[in-house]
Amino acid sequence: MARPLRIELPGGFHHVVSHGNGRLWLYRNDKQRVHFLNLLGSSAFKYNTVVHAFVLMTTHFHLLIETPFPNLSQFMRKLLSDYASSYNRWHQRRGSVFKSRYASYLIQDDSYYQVALRYVYYNPVKAGIIKRPEEYRWSSLYYMLHSRIAQKEIDWYKCSDLLALIGGRQGLVDLLKDESQKPSIIYGKFIGDKEWADQILSEHDARLCDETSREREMRAGLVEPMSVVKLVACEIGCDSPEIINGNNKQGRKLCLYILQKDTALDARSTAALFGFNHPIGVFLTGMFFGFADAFAIRLQTTTNVPPSLVQFLPHTFTLLAIILVAARSQAAEVLVRRAFRLRARREIAAQEAASTD
Repeated sequence: MARPLRIELPGGFHHVVSHGNGRLWLYRNDKQRVHFLNLLGSSAFKYNTVVHAFVLMTTHFHLLIETPFPNLSQFMRKLLSDYASSYNRWHQRRGSVFKSRYASYLIQDDSYYQVALRYVYYNPVKAGIIKRPEEYRWSSLYYMLHSRIAQKEIDWYKCSDLLALIGGRQGLVDLLKDESQKPSIIYGKFIGDKEWADQILSEHDARLCDETSREREMRAGLVEPMSVVKLVACEIGCDSPEIINGNNKQGRKLCLYILQKDTALDARSTAALFGFNHPIGVFLTGMFFGFADAFAIRLQTTTNVPPSLVQFLPHTFTLLAIILVAARSQAAEVLVRRAFRLRARREIAAQEAASTD
């Protein structure tokens, strides 16, 4: 399954969290921590990324960064891969060091920036390691308060951008007076309010991938299901209620196919719209009818299969869909998805062969 694209904006602020694979200890000694911080500095220099704050925990780390260019993925790829290579060399091991994917949250404005900054600095306090955030040795806050150590270990780190956003050192003192509250995370991608997140999503809709549940949740509000039903009803010359209640079966099949293929509406929401009891039935019905017809037409035009057998194929697919719905197995949906992908690959290969001829 393809991974969802991240929303990377020029001038964006991001809270990034990355964990060790299987709760692996990322740093075994201070030398490794300093090495990681210097890799962080070199990666930031290469991709013109501004590191505002960082906290290194045992099994994970937090970053608060600014990306003048939309290159968060390239920056993180270099940082994680460089440190993973060093880590495996030190410990004579192979395999991944970091969890499959780091988490990144786009931050709305200065007020939410301060909430995220306070949360990052209070992370060691929450873990019970120290009592006050300024006491933790491996955070940017400690280096801000101990400039000589910073000059010796990480001379690349500058705190001027951070202080400018929070009102100088006095603003930092005021910020750390109260214990942190967890930032409000919207759609698993944003730190801000929902209206702002929806606006970002609508402006950058083309950059989103709807192959994961989180991206589908983010895009669900961008397409009104009833507008699809009305469009289909207009095209085939019937009323929308006829499609909803099932009187026009062809229109309902077409709506199910479009909603599952071209929109982010999940099977459960589609089931509620059409009054189905089993959400997986929506997925299977809509996709099977569409692909069965395409499959039959392709067979008839590119192979020597008898027409009677070709006409029977859609009914075979439908029967198989009914059996799978009755089983209500999660593995059935996985099987169907794989079959669709295989079919798509064959379709592309056939089109390329036709264009070559």
